[in-house]
Amino acid sequence: MRLLFLHIPDYVKNLINAVPHERDNDFIVQMEYQTLRSKFYKLLEERGYHMTFHDHRHLSASVMLMLNIPDKYAMERGG
Repeated sequence: MRLLFLHIPDYVKNLINAVPHERDNDFIVQMEYQTLRSKFYKLLEERGYHMTFHDHRHLSASVMLMLNIPDKYAMERGG
């Protein structure tokens, strides 16, 4: 398996580290997908937005295209 390193700002890393999680577990958010999904949609609705997780995938791909990130890396990230 090839490792992928992601550079993030220190303030984001500190926020992630502040969330209690197991050291051996790769997941930061410890909740079921349906729970996360409903909380996410509720938060968007309260602010007058509508966006699916799949829309985020397309948004990410569009941003990578605008930043001239090679398709190979964009496809790896997008799955």
